[in-house]
Amino acid sequence: MNEAKRQLRGRVEIDHEAGPSEVVILADDSADARFLAADLLAQAEHGSGDETVMLVTTSAERGAQAARLVAQGLPGVANVAAARRALARNGAVVQVADLDEGLAFVNALAPEHAQVLTRRAAAVARRVLAGAVFVGAWAPAALGDYGIGPNHVLPTGGAARHASPLSVRISSAAAAVCMRPRRPAPRGRRRRARGHGRGLPRSRAKRAGAAAPGGGA
Repeated sequence: MNEAKRQLRGRVEIDHEAGPSEVVILADDSADARFLAADLLAQAEHGSGDETVMLVTTSAERGAQAARLVAQGLPGVANVAAARRALARNGAVVQVADLDEGLAFVNALAPEHAQVLTRRAAAVARRVLAGAVFVGAWAPAALGDYGIGPNHVLPTGGAARHASPLSVRISSAAAAVCMRPRRPAPRGRRRRARGHGRGLPRSRAKRAGAAAPGGGA
């Protein structure tokens, strides 16, 4: 797909070259480690072996549990070789001190997919910067890919900092419109204003003169 975009760039409008896929999960100690492991494995077996598979958690216990369950479940995934490669190259469990630090870490990555499995997940998710944000234990990234229908062409590689998912707006045209807030002054008035403060309007020229050394009070 990316090669097709390169060949057509400049001839038709395109969005951006995306990939490899990324999933970063932000979790606290309320998350179910089985769900965390299942979602990490689903991303790891995505296909290329270059996917980002990351858990950012405030809980050392949940991180250790998820890592153990991922190792146990790895032999049973559909694409073991690709999953093993993704986990070895771009897989990580990152422990943070609190959710604020976790959010800062996730937003620095600005991943393609971010999952939020925390208390008050909806409020936390509003602070996440990602191509697509999946809120709560029952909204894994895989569901978005194959079930509920959000756009599947998402910014990757940190591009979510400045880019949005593909939509019809990418092919729409817009124009900037500039307007003056009020009518210009008559010609004679403009000429008189230029005699005060080197072109400043009269009211501003008075203030400028008052502020200048030797100016009137």
